[in-house]
Amino acid sequence: MKKLKKILVLAGLMVVASGVSSTSHASVKFSVFGSGVYPQTVSGDILGVSSEFKGKLGFGGGAALEVMLGQKVGLEFGGTYMIRKIDFTALGATTELERKAVYIPAGLRIHLSRAFSIQLGGFYDLNLESADDPYYGLQGGVRVDIPLGGTTSLFVDARYNYSLKEVSGFKFNDLVLASVGIAFGGKGK
Repeated sequence: MKKLKKILVLAGLMVVASGVSSTSHASVKFSVFGSGVYPQTVSGDILGVSSEFKGKLGFGGGAALEVMLGQKVGLEFGGTYMIRKIDFTALGATTELERKAVYIPAGLRIHLSRAFSIQLGGFYDLNLESADDPYYGLQGGVRVDIPLGGTTSLFVDARYNYSLKEVSGFKFNDLVLASVGIAFGGKGK
């Protein structure tokens, strides 16, 4: 229930930011997307047993809101529901594991042109299936927007997450996240 409250708080902040920015005549962009997620493969010892966590392609989807802070810089935050898949191997046996989570990125998007931008910031990753502590870390990415007319665009976004948290010596949340979606709003050029 606490996790649901956090998700609802995030959604509420997005609505408030949209309302505040629209009253101050700031430009706001809303995006919806589908994502592919590929966790990094890590290996090491767990209780003296050689183990490997091999990343597999998982999927997700979400939404983001960008509030422009100036002509070329925006504050972007959002949420993505994702399912990560990992093959866990120990003692010669392999088991496929799935982890359902809500990934919450926040950062600055720097628009280098109408079609190309970079994103730098952080993330918070909330596990939906267990009482595990959340992951958090840094992220960076690039995005290509293909204008569809006016203030609508199709985009491709690729990000790398660098986890700042380890569990038993493993950084499980280093991953690549690629998204394709559509963005609405902002100022057309």
